[in-house]
Amino acid sequence: MKHTATAAVLSVLFRSAYAYVYVGCFDPQILPEQDGLLYDDYLDDCPDLCRVNGTAYSYSWPNPEDQGDFPTTRICQCGNIQPSGIYLIPTSLCDYPFVEVYYLPSPGDWSYSGCLYNGTFVPNPVDDLVECLIQCAGFPTAYVLYIDSTISCSCSWDLPDPEALQTICGIGDLVVYSETVLPSSFARISATSRKFVAKGDELCPRGLRACSVWKSTEMAYEKCIDLETELESSGGCLHGQLEMTSGLVNVITRTDTNKGVDCASLQGVRPDGVTCLSGACLIFACEEEYTLQNNLCLPR
Repeated sequence: MKHTATAAVLSVLFRSAYAYVYVGCFDPQILPEQDGLLYDDYLDDCPDLCRVNGTAYSYSWPNPEDQGDFPTTRICQCGNIQPSGIYLIPTSLCDYPFVEVYYLPSPGDWSYSGCLYNGTFVPNPVDDLVECLIQCAGFPTAYVLYIDSTISCSCSWDLPDPEALQTICGIGDLVVYSETVLPSSFARISATSRKFVAKGDELCPRGLRACSVWKSTEMAYEKCIDLETELESSGGCLHGQLEMTSGLVNVITRTDTNKGVDCASLQGVRPDGVTCLSGACLIFACEEEYTLQNNLCLPR
């Protein structure tokens, strides 16, 4: 029995109650040592075994001594490092000696969908796959691009055409991840963004900006903001601005330029003593232990 990436993903979904994210099939050079725990592939999963150890990644490969028509054993190794993209193997089969890699504490309900060979992609460098999935929380789709040793990420409101998805994924291909459980606001947000895209305009009506908004520990697109008057986001988006790019894949990227100011959180300012005017905080009243000087509340 040969193990494909798809089969491996389905195996984890059906045999485990935990959400694991398939990273890819890699050259065995990613392993510091070629030994590990021998396990029965029909009874256990390497991600489950590594989760108990508290590690972030699992690495598993076929047992070299069990290469008959019906192999049943594999070797498992656990660790905390995502392999570099330069070792990614473009194959739909991850047979011996190649290594299947999963990320264990999934940041959300993400699943591996395959890859696209063509598409417009605006590079947004990230440290690893995990950072990308956290950044794309609230979106239905995350795209990951491996170029040499770098990783780039983009988030999208659109689900890719299933017929366009490929199973042989390597460097330079858009690896697709789908979030299976989305916040209840997604339908409303998605419909709004699609409306403006259909008109060929920006994500928001003229004069407003699409800003990322933090909810608990996750970041999701929430609303269009007037940065000239918004008290809690004066002059810019506090957590990055979302922009739409054109192309085969409608990709939304997050930018960190022109961050705004939460006027209501400024030191010493009374809750009713500040406003946002022309994209800047204007203070006119301070708390009792502070005094107003040059549009600042300074300790007395």
